[in-house]
Amino acid sequence: MNIQFGAGMLIGFSGDKSPVQFGALQGVELSFDGSIKELFGQYQLPIATARGTAKVNGKAQFANINATLLGNLYFNETPAPGQTLLAINEAGTVPAGQPYKITVSKSATFVTDYGVIDAETGLPFKKVLGAPTAAGEYQLELALGVPTGAYVFASDDASNAVKISYSYTVATGKTITITNQLLGDAPVFQVMLQQTFDSKKFGVVLYKCTSSKLSIPTKLEDFVISDFEFGAFVNDAGVLGILSFPE
Repeated sequence: MNIQFGAGMLIGFSGDKSPVQFGALQGVELSFDGSIKELFGQYQLPIATARGTAKVNGKAQFANINATLLGNLYFNETPAPGQTLLAINEAGTVPAGQPYKITVSKSATFVTDYGVIDAETGLPFKKVLGAPTAAGEYQLELALGVPTGAYVFASDDASNAVKISYSYTVATGKTITITNQLLGDAPVFQVMLQQTFDSKKFGVVLYKCTSSKLSIPTKLEDFVISDFEFGAFVNDAGVLGILSFPE
């Protein structure tokens, strides 16, 4: 008797790239769906049935969001070193005297402004292109058209506390740049699913797959569990894959 339990282990790899495990795997669903054609005579029930076209689809749920896995198996992109992060509501106080300017802590690798709010009221400031002239306005300082990470305020906001949000880069981590690729371009990869229970192993290998959907859902008071959906097709030898049984 072959009884299996748990989510198992799922590995995927594309071409000559390194195989990658779906980390913190929550579950995998493989479906083999064939259409059935029915032949009827003058009576209600069919007198013959035949299987028509068939398709094989898979869905994996996993919690470890891995740049190499997503780049290799879905986005068809190689991750590059570095990461873009958000500084959310970084606290600052407008100086009491000129210049009424706050330079954020990550100004050296500043990328994009995401707004300023009043720390006391929570109301957003208005971004202006020229020098601020009224309370509640700010200007993002530029040097040769590039943001310096400095925020300039009006004299009416002297000594006021604010919260600043912006993005910046760090050398650690990885980044996938999502480009506009030609229609038809998609990674073709192989997957191996294996389950082990009571010292018995059951495995499925699908030789060629392409992914149709990736979701990264966030939820209050819960972990992010991504869905990765894919379809399988035969290789050049006309073989879809193998099923491996312990007995």
